[in-house]
Amino acid sequence: MAQEKMYVLDTNVLVHDPGALSAFEGVLVGIPSVVLEEIDSFKREPSERGRNTREVIRQLDLLRERGSLQKGVALDNGAHVRVLFLGKDDPLKLPFRMNVADNEILLTALAFKEKGYDVRFISKDLNARVKGDALGLKTEDYLNERVSEDKFYKGWVDIAVPAVELKKDVPANIDELLVDHTLEINEYVLMHSQHNPHNYRVSCYKGRDKFIPVYPPKFKWPIKPKNPQQLMIQYNLLFCLGLQERGKHF
Repeated sequence: MAQEKMYVLDTNVLVHDPGALSAFEGVLVGIPSVVLEEIDSFKREPSERGRNTREVIRQLDLLRERGSLQKGVALDNGAHVRVLFLGKDDPLKLPFRMNVADNEILLTALAFKEKGYDVRFISKDLNARVKGDALGLKTEDYLNERVSEDKFYKGWVDIAVPAVELKKDVPANIDELLVDHTLEINEYVLMHSQHNPHNYRVSCYKGRDKFIPVYPPKFKWPIKPKNPQQLMIQYNLLFCLGLQERGKHF
């Protein structure tokens, strides 16, 4: 009987690509519990690492609503995502000097190999792969470097809203409208009418659920933004100069 394949992901794989959870079709994707602790410590960082870990946490939360992550949750591609825990009878130490998290990740992969799974340890860390290999684990680099265009950070998110919401500076239910988006500080929200993309408003996220409306600046010269992206650029320039203010002439 063939062994069930299990791909155990290192923390650096999820930090590198939040889409790694669904990158392995038809297999069991194992996430050691200590990996969850590590990404939780990164989630507040105003960096790409912080942004990626927040996306991973959001994906895991959505999977949690579909089933038990401890038992394994099925994905649309035939894979199952499962959070892995060390048991009391599993090995407790390795013959390497490693930090606690790296040690436990490799121990978890090794424990599930001993339970009969065909384990592949996936890591972007060359040294961790070398140590995994020395322990008898099959190790691989994560090489799925393709990132879809919609995953690139553009500086704004685009959402369609009922036209009536555009009569307000900032819609009262903007948090509900952005439930599927993780915003960065100073990221823009482009809200346009569901039936007329030329009817729009722009807001800027300032953190802690605070949004401020962005208005076209009034220049002494005939300079007007032709689209919302130009409005964002103008606001950025004035913000850097400390000059942004509603209705102010320049």
